[in-house]
Amino acid sequence: MNSQEFTVQSNLENLSIEVGEIFEPITDILDKNGNKVECPNIIYYNKNGALNWDDGISVNRRRGTIKGEIPGQHKVIALCIGLSDGRLSRDFDVTVNYAKPKSYKLT
Repeated sequence: MNSQEFTVQSNLENLSIEVGEIFEPITDILDKNGNKVECPNIIYYNKNGALNWDDGISVNRRRGTIKGEIPGQHKVIALCIGLSDGRLSRDFDVTVNYAKPKSYKLT
């Protein structure tokens, strides 16, 4: 099989997190029949355009988590490397919102 016969599915799809929130993505690689395929290594990174990093989301590669840093719409890429025929990736739009206040104090 070649990489065009696989799809990337993740809980990053339509994700909305708050500034300061840490999220652990779960990503699966599916073959053309919808069966899960083992991916040797899944790496997450963020980008803004073709060659620029995006500061709106930070990625902890050691733990495999992402963290909302700056409110707005950001891209997170899930990259599967080590498949027998190369690599496979997919971009996901992630929204980072301002954190909700824990309490209000009126004086």
